Amino acid sequence: MNTTLPPLKDFILPTGSVLVSQLHVARTVCRRAERQAVLLQQERPQAIRSTAVSFINRLSDWLFVAARFCTDPNKVSEVLWDSQVLQKFADKK
Repeated sequence: MNTTLPPLKDFILPTGSVLVSQLHVARTVCRRAERQAVLLQQERPQAIRSTAVSFINRLSDWLFVAARFCTDPNKVSEVLWDSQVLQKFADKK
């Protein structure tokens, strides 16, 4: 999937269709599970295999690429993060 996508030059915001949004939510849940798995591995190394932690990491990467892949450029394009937008918002306050 990744070979068909344009290279990323900026962060993307988790927006788009329902499917794309759900994939981004699944990715964030997966990242949270990864952080918890790493903590568990540090506290009790025998409790979880390092391959399981690696799998969770790769799964979250796959979900990110899948979200990008499922974005239909004809209907919804990826929304890139723009630091200038945040600056304009901060200036208004």
